[in-house]
Amino acid sequence: KKYFLKYFNSAGFAMGLKTSVCPEGDCTQGRNTRFYRAAEKDFKWLAKHNIEVRGHNLAWEGANYLHATQKAILNDAKLSGKEKGSRIFALMSAHFHHSIKKWDAFCWDVINEPRGNHVVNDLLADKNSFVEWFKLAGRLRTEYKRSGMKLYYNENRVVSWSKWGSYEANRDN
Repeated sequence: KKYFLKYFNSAGFAMGLKTSVCPEGDCTQGRNTRFYRAAEKDFKWLAKHNIEVRGHNLAWEGANYLHATQKAILNDAKLSGKEKGSRIFALMSAHFHHSIKKWDAFCWDVINEPRGNHVVNDLLADKNSFVEWFKLAGRLRTEYKRSGMKLYYNENRVVSWSKWGSYEANRDN
């Protein structure tokens, strides 16, 4: 903690604020709730020391990253694609309301890795979910009086790679 305070002026959480951890309004049903509990504790310490926090993330549309409730909807053969997309969108929207109100983050990754994770967008042919997520975050920023909060599109491996030559397609896209 001593070195963090000496060398850093902002922080973020890898898991504690993600939609897969906190899919519902009160965040008590999320997987990996230990990450959420750690974020609650650490957020207080960071605020006490005037360390700004980056919120990561509000929407992550990868089928592998949906909460079990959302995955059940996605796999429900009785529902049309539009019904699936609308229901999942509504559940994910609850996370926006909860998180923006609760966490005084200086910025939020509104959508996470959308190039490869876009299941909701694919299901909602009449709506661009990526645009809708930003509209929702913008409205909630005003509603919850977070006027200075910045909104980010978070993508990975655009200028970095995990193996030689693996990022060029991402960069070009």
